[in-house]
Amino acid sequence: MDSRKESLLNLERSHHKEEIFQSIKWAKERDPQSRILYSDAFYHKYTYYIGSAVILALVTYVALHSSFPEIVLSCLFGYIIAQTKFVFGHMATHAAFIDHRDTGYKLPPGVLIAYLHHYDSPGVMPRNYIVHRLGTFTDFAYALCFNYWAAWIIPVLLFDIYSLIPLYAFFWFWWWFEQPGHDWYHHPKTWFSPPMRCILTVFEKIGILDQTKHDIHHNHTKDSMEDACHFTDFYCPPAEWLAGFSWKFLLKQQAKGYSIHKTSYVLMGLGMVFLAALPSCIAYIFLLSLPFCP
Repeated sequence: MDSRKESLLNLERSHHKEEIFQSIKWAKERDPQSRILYSDAFYHKYTYYIGSAVILALVTYVALHSSFPEIVLSCLFGYIIAQTKFVFGHMATHAAFIDHRDTGYKLPPGVLIAYLHHYDSPGVMPRNYIVHRLGTFTDFAYALCFNYWAAWIIPVLLFDIYSLIPLYAFFWFWWWFEQPGHDWYHHPKTWFSPPMRCILTVFEKIGILDQTKHDIHHNHTKDSMEDACHFTDFYCPPAEWLAGFSWKFLLKQQAKGYSIHKTSYVLMGLGMVFLAALPSCIAYIFLLSLPFCP
């Protein structure tokens, strides 16, 4: 076992090192894009730390150079985009779980941690959190490549890029914040830094985070994976409705005899089309709202 790789992924205390490294090796061999995403030069804790610093710096810049109404609009619309994107990735993860159970389909490293977290070792997250958080950006990037590019390029081509910076900044903020929010449900509260603990406590008090609903999400086993529900980690009724509708569609196709593997690609296809269009629509509404901001 390479101790340097263990250190770069904070896996010194992990009980699943061998499984994780085998998953990384498999993921790296899928296609040229994956070889870059899972390379030693990119796939490590410093990528996560630097990415986090850039996102927080961008949000700080926007907050210092925007009016309060602009900040509120950017925060709200960025939140909606981030939560909607998240539920499609979350459903794809659970579809991969079913595929893994039924066919032995291999799982990317972040999805593997999520699988172990759900069905084998509930306490796996704190010892493997870097791999899980990196998975938010890498594990389904190959499937959502069109979505990622279209989500950013189409609005830029249609609208003024400078005016969209606040919206994009807060989207990335909420996308990044998704992981600490999820970890709040499972990690000891003392695991978090005092500022993060204060923020997440407030979110829980006002209902943005809901421990009861998340416990219901986990209330199924390997034999009843199809019963998964409540795919949002943060409060967002439109994303919750969309997730419920899409998951039922996937299960109906499975009941008709289609494999979950093929059906999940249909789901991802719908997600790519929908999520490529969503930022453009919200960007349009956002820009229409800006003239009303003092």
